[in-house]
Amino acid sequence: MNEAEILARAAAQKGGRPGKVFLPNRGLDLFEKLPIAGITNGISDQNFPENLPELKAAALQQLQAKRGPSSPIFQNPTTQAEMLGRDHTFSADSLPVKFELKRLLHLEAFGTEPVFDPILITAVGRLVEQKNFGIIADIMERTLAYDPGVKFLLLASAR
Repeated sequence: MNEAEILARAAAQKGGRPGKVFLPNRGLDLFEKLPIAGITNGISDQNFPENLPELKAAALQQLQAKRGPSSPIFQNPTTQAEMLGRDHTFSADSLPVKFELKRLLHLEAFGTEPVFDPILITAVGRLVEQKNFGIIADIMERTLAYDPGVKFLLLASAR
């Protein structure tokens, strides 16, 4: 409902002009004002592995050139060499690359090769209430009781 419809409905219910009416989004109808085509998040085509520059060696090499040799993108030398050495895109038909990325993530985050095949629970986002990172804290104890080899990796920023 727009602002006029909400005010008319409130007046009809009250039997006269209402004193104050709550207008969701202050009366702004985002879907009328913005040309929204869809939410580019998570399952968008642009987030498919084959479209991510972060998984392409050339894009990483270009970024590394801008940073200079004294400021590597990755802390772990093996991760640095392997990520800049070749593309790491994957699909449902090429899962070995995804397993290699998991190994490199473990090396980067924990500094060691993974033992066996640990479960890595990862979350990336802004450290704001809306993103609900608290749910991870809520499940940690029970998850570790079930499998002490589980590792949690959170990458969050304040903005």
